[in-house]
Amino acid sequence: MAIKELEKGKRYQIDFRDQQRRRVREIVQGTKTEARDVLNERKQEVWRAKNKLPGGYVNPRHVDEARGPTFKEFATQFMKDYGRQRRSTYYADALRPTGPIMTYFGTRRLREITEADLDQFRAERALSVSSSTVRKNLTVLGTMFRQAKRWGEVAGNPASDLQKPSEPKHKVRFLTTDEWKRLEVVTPPWLCPILRMAVATGMRLGEITGLRWEDVDGKAKLIHVPTDSKTGTRAIPINETAAEVLDSQVRHVRSPYVFVDSTGQHYHDRETRNTVSKRTKAAMKRAGLTDCTFHVLRHTAASWMVQAGRPLAEVKDILGHATMQTTLRYAHLQPEHLRDSMTALDNVLKGAVGR
Repeated sequence: MAIKELEKGKRYQIDFRDQQRRRVREIVQGTKTEARDVLNERKQEVWRAKNKLPGGYVNPRHVDEARGPTFKEFATQFMKDYGRQRRSTYYADALRPTGPIMTYFGTRRLREITEADLDQFRAERALSVSSSTVRKNLTVLGTMFRQAKRWGEVAGNPASDLQKPSEPKHKVRFLTTDEWKRLEVVTPPWLCPILRMAVATGMRLGEITGLRWEDVDGKAKLIHVPTDSKTGTRAIPINETAAEVLDSQVRHVRSPYVFVDSTGQHYHDRETRNTVSKRTKAAMKRAGLTDCTFHVLRHTAASWMVQAGRPLAEVKDILGHATMQTTLRYAHLQPEHLRDSMTALDNVLKGAVGR
């Protein structure tokens, strides 16, 4: 399956095979991102047609068709037809064979898993991991069962009313300009451009390592963060620092990724992303920075924008937050927007005293 550019930014040809394995070509009017979305839709349609969805179909993959697939069997198909359409490894990491979700549910029949089972899983996970990790696990389960219902594998979604733990209120850690300068000095040359891109754009680690040259619009000076990120596609204007980083990267003939090593190997699989994360923490330690991870660079970008007086709504759009609630954690860094309200209150008080 592939996408062929016919007219840059306007017309593309998608290439896939239908349920009879016949080759199909279709012209899509629009951007490459839109063409990719159409291709993903066609893949879903082929999958549904092959399995005669919705309802009443016979699926030869199932060992026990009457009881439906096991959780592991469905997870395998879910990853093939849904999870792997995303460039991030979010679902792959959560549904790895030896992971807690697969260990707990793997051999169970998907249709036999109940709300009580999910509640029990949540309770047991909460005993050993943070509430943020529990939320991520439950989010993956919710998405899986939502897709299972849509594809006709289950009659109802046991995760529809699943209660997730609240996100803990963390103190936002961000770097000062002095701390950032110290970090740059001790960061290895291969890693420095990645860290600079994080601070210059506020992009997540997975978004940076997954960035491809096709996502960079040099003419419009925009970075198009792909649709498989947490909150969908967004466009980030390329500032001077980001432009310098992009210009410093040698485009490898055998790799579509922006950030690669000398052999053209990207940093986007789970193992190499972990390497980037570990090397970043090591550099931060050498710089004398405490309580820091790669994600602190994203907080740093947001905090510096807010301190510079940029509206929180702009920061929300640049960072790709799903709700303003997430962005409001930086509001304390911008107290000036409250000054007019306090002045108005002061004027009322002065008038009351003068009566």
